[in-house]
Amino acid sequence: MNDRDIYKQLPLGRHFAQIGKLYFGALSRALDHMELDRYYSILILLDKSGKPINQQYIANFLQIDKATMVRVIDQLEKQEYITRISNPEDRREHLIKLTHKAELLLPEIHATIQKLNAVAFEGISSEQRENFGFVLETIWNNLAKEPTMPIIINYKKHRAGSKQE
Repeated sequence: MNDRDIYKQLPLGRHFAQIGKLYFGALSRALDHMELDRYYSILILLDKSGKPINQQYIANFLQIDKATMVRVIDQLEKQEYITRISNPEDRREHLIKLTHKAELLLPEIHATIQKLNAVAFEGISSEQRENFGFVLETIWNNLAKEPTMPIIINYKKHRAGSKQE
């Protein structure tokens, strides 16, 4: 059996993980000059929601476990990309809000993602892109019905001298 045949036998999730690793590696490289380390999706979610949102919503939307979510929010707050504000409707709950510092980064983050998406879809027609979106959504919906175990995927930048995964 040749490498291509073996590759076809690997779990579908392995292919998605490898693509994700390539994609986020390229994105991290393009945005390496920013202090922000890999939490672009949280800033984009906050930006596109157009209003402060609670931590639980972010965790559910991005499928981040609670412990990791607390660490990430603490880090983003320490770096002054987000602030926590009290929910006026429920003072026990905190809402997460973008800071001006984060808002200044978002145009570059959006532009970089658009460029990288264009690279990823080179040679793929708009009809194929539309079908791809439909296929991804169908796979998501099919797998969402299956029982799962918690899995943590943590795409950290490789630092010189550290062990690579």
